[in-house]
Amino acid sequence: MSDRFRDALQAVVTTPWQASAEQEKLAQALAAWFGAPCVARKDRSVQELCAKFAVEVVIVAGEPFKLYHRDADAPLFFHPSMAAQRIARRARGETDRMLRVGGIREGDIVVDATLGMAADAMVLSAAVGQTGRVIGLEQSAYVAQMLRAVQQFGSLTYPEAVQYLAKVDIIQANHSAWLAEQPDDSVDVVYFDPMFRSPNEESAALGPLRLFANRDQLQEEAVAQAKRVARRAVMVKERPSSGVFAKYQLQPDQPRRKIAYGVWRKHHE
Repeated sequence: MSDRFRDALQAVVTTPWQASAEQEKLAQALAAWFGAPCVARKDRSVQELCAKFAVEVVIVAGEPFKLYHRDADAPLFFHPSMAAQRIARRARGETDRMLRVGGIREGDIVVDATLGMAADAMVLSAAVGQTGRVIGLEQSAYVAQMLRAVQQFGSLTYPEAVQYLAKVDIIQANHSAWLAEQPDDSVDVVYFDPMFRSPNEESAALGPLRLFANRDQLQEEAVAQAKRVARRAVMVKERPSSGVFAKYQLQPDQPRRKIAYGVWRKHHE
């Protein structure tokens, strides 16, 4: 556990109410992984533990392990969301809209600059195959370290999804700063999905992520750096009505739909 994560996290780790020996062991391992104290549950609620130890997050070592934010109604935990179905449909020969619009192919290096819960990154991982690479950038130390923990400890609930997550290089960083450090034309595609377009539009799966993730709007500097770094294309998932596509010279694939993929392609592609 790096000092960077240790400084960023305000958490304790505990077990479920009735803990098994395996869960006790997992709690100790997660405490070491997150650089957080492991505390006895003692029939205390998550809110009581937050107050007792003056932390904002309680990590509960169940299956799957969950992150409870003191201000959230539901916990955050790893799940593939729609990624599993998308990967399965692609294996049957169906076309995935994101992959088609982005022109993603086997062997590509793709940057998912807004990793979140890594659903898109897992689909990208399946598409680029063993010869490709997916780099996932996530600014939240909680989310990045949670996904890395899943890579490290696995998931009995979603073992197949972990196989695709395992191939994602997860980097905890601000995407603008990270992209600014990369050489020109050093990856094939850079992808952005800002996710939090409005509270009324987000899915139930994204609700628990809201308190952990970076909710800033996509910035001009990030897109400019992405255009410099990408060899082929920059892609943004957004509402066509948001004005983002026009602002950044992105061509939406389906401008009449609620959500579209806007693409900028390098002239020499």
